Amino acid sequence: MNKKSEISVTIVILLLLLVVTFAGTFFYIWYTNYLKEQEASVDQVPAVEVATIVDIGSDKNTLYVTVRNNKFQDITIPKEGHVVGVYKGSGSCPRSISEAFTIKPKKSGVVILPMDDSETACGFKFISGTTYYVVIEVIYEGKAYDIVQYYTPP
Repeated sequence: MNKKSEISVTIVILLLLLVVTFAGTFFYIWYTNYLKEQEASVDQVPAVEVATIVDIGSDKNTLYVTVRNNKFQDITIPKEGHVVGVYKGSGSCPRSISEAFTIKPKKSGVVILPMDDSETACGFKFISGTTYYVVIEVIYEGKAYDIVQYYTPP
């Protein structure tokens, strides 16, 4: 081989390496984004598909929230959820339930949230005729889902 052909072969090899590098980088970026989209679509299961609040009742100082498991596997209601409680406008009243429990597939369970007749540390009273929204956290397959339902006490 003469000098010119050696240089040409070297240039062609370098160009091929450059093309392969760009193609590999492009594939890596595309595949990473693809995996993120797949992960997001799995994590974005609507909470209503996991569980539903089917009824809310109350007496003087307790809220009874009936939760239905919509899945074919157990769901857990944790003792202390991240946002479990009763909310009104900008005020919130996080609550803990007495103990965690499991709801069997296609069955319902009652979450008992203690309320306070008087002014609460949360900054608002639980008054009849006022609309609140109740948030219950459920755990399904290791992930937390928040289910919400509006409630106006009588």
